[in-house]
Amino acid sequence: MFNTSTETVYGLAAKSPAAVEAVIAHPLVKTVREDALNRTTSVWFGDERHTATSKPLLSCFFSTRVGPGAPRQGLHRDDQDHHVHHTHADPQGSSIMFCGVAMSKITQANGATEVIPGSWAWDDERKPEQSEAAYAEMDIGDCTLMMGHTYHGAGANSTQDQYRHLLI
Repeated sequence: MFNTSTETVYGLAAKSPAAVEAVIAHPLVKTVREDALNRTTSVWFGDERHTATSKPLLSCFFSTRVGPGAPRQGLHRDDQDHHVHHTHADPQGSSIMFCGVAMSKITQANGATEVIPGSWAWDDERKPEQSEAAYAEMDIGDCTLMMGHTYHGAGANSTQDQYRHLLI
């Protein structure tokens, strides 16, 4: 999934309590996450109707450092791993939220994430084109949040000496 000029540290939640506090436990991230991903459903269990709310689960938390010369990543939806079927304009059509926090200045030149605005509303037949992308350029500490059914991909790092460092 990542090329040889990319360094990745997985399992960050177990390795860095400071990163957990700064990102996962951040009040804004928590509010957005719960608002976007909490699901309340009602089902019959025997003769009684039961209502339950499923809260979000942390599925991955990692650091990625993309070096000079790294190619761009293919545009994709993160929720593809959950075998989600997308229908037109379903705001709750995703089971995943992407949260990327800049640990370095992130520019188009050093590989800012390419995001296809509005693609969360597309069904599964609509192919994203790189020409439709906007770039998630960020200063250190900035955060990009998007639902897992938004097409995106890491941009190419065309610099000679800059690294793009992101907590995801």
